[in-house]
Amino acid sequence: MLAELRVFTFLLSFCLGSHLLEIENASNFSQVSIPDLNFSASSNGEVGFLGDFDGFSFYHYVGQQNFTEIQDLSASSLNYYSEGVFIELCQASNFPNDSQINHIVPVGPDSFVLSGNGTMAGHALDKQILYNITTQQYRTLLANGISNINQIFVHGDGIYFGGDFEYSTDTSRGHSAVVWNISSETDCLLPFGGFGEGSEITSIVALDNGTLLFAGKFDTLDNPTYLKSPQAANSTNQTFYELSQQIPMQLAAWTSSDGSIQEDALRCPTGTGKTGWLVENQTTGRLNVAFPNVIYPKKIRIYNGVSDDERVSMFRLLSSPTDGIMNLTYLDPLSGSVRSCDASCPLLSSSVMQRAMSNGTDNMSRYWNSDVTLGWSSTYQEFAFVNQIPTEGLSFLALDSFGSSVSLSGVQLYASQYFVYANNTLNEIGCGDTSQQDSYSVLSSSSSWTNSESGTSYVSTDFDMSEVFPSVAFHPEIQIPGNYTIDLLTPGCLQDNSCLSRIQSNVSVYDSQNNTLLYTGLIYQNNDYDKIDTIFSGFLNSAPEVSLTAHASIQENGKSVFVAGCLLIDQIAVSSSVFDAKDICSLNGILKYDVNQRVNLGDSSIEQYATTNFENGSRFILSSYHDSLLLSAPSSGLELVNLSNSSLVTEKSLLSEGSVEDFFPFSDGVLISGSFDSNATNSSSFLYNGTLVPFESFRGELRQFSNITIDGAELFVLNNDILFNTTSQKMIENSAALSLSIFSSGSNENDDLVFFGRAMHNDFTTLNGAAFFNSENRVSSGFGADLNSKSIVYNALFVDQSRTAIAKYDKIAKTHIVEIADGDENSITVPETFSAPITCMSYNHNMSTLAIGLGSGANASQFTLYNTSSNKLVTTYTLDVEASVSSFVFLERNFSILVAGGFSISSTNCIGLCLFDMAKQEWSPFFNNSIKGMLSDMKVSNQSELIISGNFAFHNHSSINLARLSPETSHVEVLRQGLSTLNGFAFMEDEREGLFTFDNSSLAFISNNTTKSISLPDLSTDPVIEGIRVYPLLEKSTSSPAAQGLVLTGRFAHPMYGNLSAMIFDFKQWYPYFSTVTTEPVLGSKEQRLFANKDESGFHNYQYILPSTSTSNSTMPSSSNGPSAPSSGSALSKKRNKVDRGFVVLIGLALALGTIALLGILGLLFAILIQAVTNKDNNLSPRLSEGEMIDTVPPEKLMKFL
Repeated sequence: MLAELRVFTFLLSFCLGSHLLEIENASNFSQVSIPDLNFSASSNGEVGFLGDFDGFSFYHYVGQQNFTEIQDLSASSLNYYSEGVFIELCQASNFPNDSQINHIVPVGPDSFVLSGNGTMAGHALDKQILYNITTQQYRTLLANGISNINQIFVHGDGIYFGGDFEYSTDTSRGHSAVVWNISSETDCLLPFGGFGEGSEITSIVALDNGTLLFAGKFDTLDNPTYLKSPQAANSTNQTFYELSQQIPMQLAAWTSSDGSIQEDALRCPTGTGKTGWLVENQTTGRLNVAFPNVIYPKKIRIYNGVSDDERVSMFRLLSSPTDGIMNLTYLDPLSGSVRSCDASCPLLSSSVMQRAMSNGTDNMSRYWNSDVTLGWSSTYQEFAFVNQIPTEGLSFLALDSFGSSVSLSGVQLYASQYFVYANNTLNEIGCGDTSQQDSYSVLSSSSSWTNSESGTSYVSTDFDMSEVFPSVAFHPEIQIPGNYTIDLLTPGCLQDNSCLSRIQSNVSVYDSQNNTLLYTGLIYQNNDYDKIDTIFSGFLNSAPEVSLTAHASIQENGKSVFVAGCLLIDQIAVSSSVFDAKDICSLNGILKYDVNQRVNLGDSSIEQYATTNFENGSRFILSSYHDSLLLSAPSSGLELVNLSNSSLVTEKSLLSEGSVEDFFPFSDGVLISGSFDSNATNSSSFLYNGTLVPFESFRGELRQFSNITIDGAELFVLNNDILFNTTSQKMIENSAALSLSIFSSGSNENDDLVFFGRAMHNDFTTLNGAAFFNSENRVSSGFGADLNSKSIVYNALFVDQSRTAIAKYDKIAKTHIVEIADGDENSITVPETFSAPITCMSYNHNMSTLAIGLGSGANASQFTLYNTSSNKLVTTYTLDVEASVSSFVFLERNFSILVAGGFSISSTNCIGLCLFDMAKQEWSPFFNNSIKGMLSDMKVSNQSELIISGNFAFHNHSSINLARLSPETSHVEVLRQGLSTLNGFAFMEDEREGLFTFDNSSLAFISNNTTKSISLPDLSTDPVIEGIRVYPLLEKSTSSPAAQGLVLTGRFAHPMYGNLSAMIFDFKQWYPYFSTVTTEPVLGSKEQRLFANKDESGFHNYQYILPSTSTSNSTMPSSSNGPSAPSSGSALSKKRNKVDRGFVVLIGLALALGTIALLGILGLLFAILIQAVTNKDNNLSPRLSEGEMIDTVPPEKLMKFL
C-alpha cells in the first residue's frame, strides 16, 4: 500500500503564524505557475509516471530542487522550513574550510543566534551571530571570539553564553560565562565576573521570579566577594601534598618493538639526562609495560626526553588488555588551568617548560577532585586518570615529536589503592635509594622463609608449634589523613598443597604514633583459594602497623605452615584538614543567581544540596521539567529535584548508578543520554515525561541531537542523520521521503524552523515506480494490484476500463514480469519471466492477445504473445541477445502481427520490420523486405497508414528517420531523412494537425508538410529525452492558439530548476513539471515513461487486409540534407492519371473468376434439371469434406485465439 501521501497546497504556506511570507520576499522567492493539463480522456482523469524512482515532486517554487534532489550531505547550508516549504537561507559555499554551526537559538519573534566555528558569509561564528530571518541581516554580538560553548540561553533582556572559555571586556576578565544585553546591544560579564579559572558551565535553566541556575564544574567565582562566605585567593606559598602512593615498578615487564629500553633509567628517572626509551629516526613509537598484578592507577608522571630533537610532543595511553584509550586530566603549565585529553595528549618542549617556569616555581601543583595532586616541573608532567579501572598494563603511544626521534627519560605511576607485600622485594621502588621506599614489611628473623613456587607474591615458613612463632610486620606508608580500608589477602592452600598443615594466625592493627590497638582478630589460613579479610575500615591520621603472627594449629599434623600474602590499602577519602582553608569551596558546581539581587550568592538550598550530597569538584548537568530539575554528576546516576519558589523541596533518585552525559528537552519531556551499562535494560538513553523509561529504539552513543518538526511530526535527529518519529515511536530510515543530516537546529513559537545541514523531502514517496496524478496534481494509487516494495513498475498498457497490463521488475528474483491487474486489487501474472526490460506491449481486443517485446540483453524470449482469456502463452520467440523489440501493430484480418525494432530474422531476410503469422507461427517479409534498419517506434495513422521512426533504409535510400507507409497501396513517403536516429514520435490530439519527433537531445514538429525544430531551454548539461506526450490544456491554462501542451520526459539539468524528469511546452515557453529521485538505482532513467492510462489500441491495430503480394513505391523528400518537408500532399490524397500495374492484375483476375462462376452455375442448373426428371423424389445432399474445409489452417493453431 502507499505510504501517507502529503498533498502539497501552496496556499498553506501563507498561513498566519510563521514568517514564511516575509522570508519569501527577502529571499527573492519565486513561485512557478505550471500550465494545467487536461487528462479527462484518461481513465479516472489520471495519467501515470512509471519507472525506477523513490520520490516524486511537482515543481512549485524556484529553489525547491535544493530539497528534493539527492544532496552531498557533507556540504551543509543554513535552511528555513515552515508549512511544507524549504528555503535555503545561506548556501554551503558560504561556509568555507569545514565551518559549522553548533547552536541555533531563537531570539524574539524573528531572529536566531548562530554559534559555531569558522565563518558564515564572512562573519565569524565564534563571535556569535544574530541573524534576522525576515530581513536576512547579520549582526556580530561579541567583540572577541569564544569556543567550547555548551549552552546559549535567552532570558529576559539577556542572551547568556555558557561553556569552557575565558572572555575579556575593556575593564575585566571572566571565565565560562558572558552575556549580550539585547536592549543596550552590548556584551558584558556577569556581575561576579564568572566562575573562576578552570571552570565550565554545562547548563543554564530559568527558575521563577527571574532566577537562573548555572550548573557545571566550578568551586568559586571570579569575584568571590559575591559569595556569602567568600573564599580567599590562593596563596603562592601553599604546600601541596602527594595524595597517592607510588607504585613499585621493579618487577614490571617493559617492551618496545620499535625502540631500545634502559629499564633502570626508565623506572628510576633522575633528571640528569639519562634516556630510558628511545626510538631513533621516526616520530612515532610504542612503549609497553606489564604489571605483575592488577593495579588501579591514579596518575602517571612522564619524564620527557632530554633533547628537543627526541622529545615527544603528542601521545596517547592505552590500557591492557583491551587497548582502550585512557581519558586523562592535566595541569597546563602555561595557563595554570586543568585540562582534559584522550586520543591526543600534549607534552611540552623544554623551551616552553622553561618559559612556564619563569612565571612560577620549579614545581607547580594543584589538587584535582580532592584526591589527586596534579603538577609539573622542569623535567616532568603529570596526568591523572579520569576513570579508575583495573589495569594489567599500559601502552604509551608517541604520536609526534618536536624533532626526528622520540624518547622518554622515565615513567612513574601512582595509585590510591596499593599493595604492601610480605615479600619486601615487591615493595621496593627498585632504584637503589631506600629513602624512596614508602611501604615496607619485616619478616621474623628466627624463621626460614620461602617464596611461593608459583611466583613471589607471598612467603611461607614451616615450623614446629613448640618453636618461636613466625610473624610479619607490615608498615604501609600513609602520609595523608583520611578514611582507609585495609584488607588482608591470605593465599589459598591448594596451590602449595599445604591445607593439612595450615594454622590459625592473629592479625592486629596499631596506630604507630601512640601504639593504640585499632583491631585484632584470628584468621584461619586453611582456605582452599585466595581470600580477603577486611581488618580495618575507618579514619587514619598516620601510618599504622599491621602484625600478622602464627597463633595455633588447626589440626595436629606434625609440622605447621604459616603463610603471609599482602595488604591491600584503599584510600576512600582524604580528610578536608589536608587542604588549606583557602581551598575549601563553598560552591560545588551549582549556582543560583537572581538577576535582580546580585549579592550574597551561594547559600540556597539547591547549592547546599550539591555541596553536601556530591563529591567536591563534581561536574553537574541539569535540565528543567515543569517545576522539577533533572540533575546528574559523573557516576552519580540521575536525581529528580522538586522545587517550590526556586527552593528545593524534595529529591528522588531515578537512577542510582551510571553517568548522564546530556539532557535534550523536547515537547513532551526530556531525552537523557549517558552510560548506564549496569541498568537492567542496558540502555544508553532514557526518556522522561514524569516517568523514566528506556529509549530502546536507540542504543548507540548519542553524540549529537536536534529536535525538529516536519509535516506536523516531531522528529529526533540523532548523530546528525538517524531519525526517530516521536508520534509513531519508530525509527525512520533516511529515504527519498525524508532524508536529513542536521548538525544544529532551532525553532520559535511561530513555527519558524532554522537548521544547519541538509534535507531531502519529496511530495510523494513509497510509490514503487508508479505515480498516478490528475490535472490538479493530486497523486493516488493507480493500480489495483498490490505494488509492494519488492518490485518496480516501469511500463504499462491500458487493456480496458477495468484492466491494465503492467511490467514490473522483481528486485528479489531479479527478473521482469507482466501482470494483468484490475481495479479490485486482483492480478493475473503472465506465465513467463523475462531477463531484460519490457520495452513495449500492445493488445488486440478481438483476439484477446497481448504482445510483449523486450529490449536488448535478454537471454530468453524477446517476443511473446499471450492470450488473456485462456491465460496461456501463444508464442515465445528468442532473438539475438543484442536484439530489441520497440513496437507492434496487429493485423487482425491477416491473423498476423507486425514487429518493429532492432533485430533480424534470417529465415526471411527481414531486418527491423518483420511480419509474424500467428496462425502458422512463422515469419514472413513485409513490403518485400524493402525496409531494413533499426525501428524505434511504429503507430497506425488515419486507420490505413503506418508511421515508423528510427534509422532505416528503403531500397537505395539510407538514413531515413521517419516515414509514412500505406500497406494498401504499397506506398512509402519519407518524412525525415539524414539525421541521427529518431527515438520516437507522438501525434497531436488531432492526428491531422501533425506530430512531434525526438532523438536523444532534440525535438521537432512536423505539420502541413513542414518540419520545424523546437528549441529546448538552456540546460546545464546535454538533455536526455526519453519520451513525449501531447495533452490539451484546461481552459484556464490556455496560453496558445493550439491549446495543447507537450510533456517531455527524460533527464534535464536546468540551471534554475535543478534536475527535472519532465517539462511542459505550451508552444510559447517551457515550464518545469516534476522531478523524481532514485536513492538506489536499479533500472535507470531509461525505464521511466509517462503512461496515458487510456485506450490507445487504435495506434497498434491495422484493420485492413494486406495484399498477398506487393511492390513498394515511394515519395522521397526533395533533399536528404537535414530535415525537410515531405513532397506536396499525402500519398493517399494524390490522384493518379494512370492505373497502377497491381490494379491491372486484379482486374484481370476478377474477370476470370466471374467467367468461371457463371459457367459453374449454368452447369449446376442443368444437372438439377436432369436429376429432377430421373428421380424427382430424391433430395439434393451434397457431401462436403471436413478435411477440405480446414486443411489450410491446423485446428490446434486456431484454438489459441478462441
